[in-house]
Amino acid sequence: DGPRGFEVVDAMPFPGDSLVSVDGFFNLVFSEPIVVSEGSIAIITAEDDQLAYTISLQDSMFVNVEENLLFFQFPGELDPDTDYYILLDSGAISNVTGTDVFEGASDKETWFFRTGTEPQPPFFVAETPEFVGVGINSFVASVALNAPGKVYFVVAEPAPDQEFTAINVKNGR
Repeated sequence: DGPRGFEVVDAMPFPGDSLVSVDGFFNLVFSEPIVVSEGSIAIITAEDDQLAYTISLQDSMFVNVEENLLFFQFPGELDPDTDYYILLDSGAISNVTGTDVFEGASDKETWFFRTGTEPQPPFFVAETPEFVGVGINSFVASVALNAPGKVYFVVAEPAPDQEFTAINVKNGR
């Protein structure tokens, strides 16, 4: 297969998802670090093609870029039990060298989803939790959440064929 080049490798919500939170935290994960330029992201109701919200990619109040991650949130809640799609301007996101640009999302078939009825609970952002000082009997965990909330950890003895490591704790194994 070989390298695939500059592309989206994950999205939240993933196209076609249902029960998406009405408080609308979104992200795209790219195959390499990104930069954003002039452009916008719009969310539109699928039933009647009405604009719900639009934000500029330059608006740091609603958009954040960390390495290969684009995080964004619209300024208000979405309607529950509603089909939406997202439009994202072509060429507004590129790799850091500027040699490849993201083609964007230009129609209702590219990035679409249905909302549920509840807000989303807080979730980990960026590269957290991060574990340091992992020893036989201890470790230090650093976490960052997208909203106020509590974090609980369960520490269990690893299976006989597994070594206890921070990454196993992070990935829930």
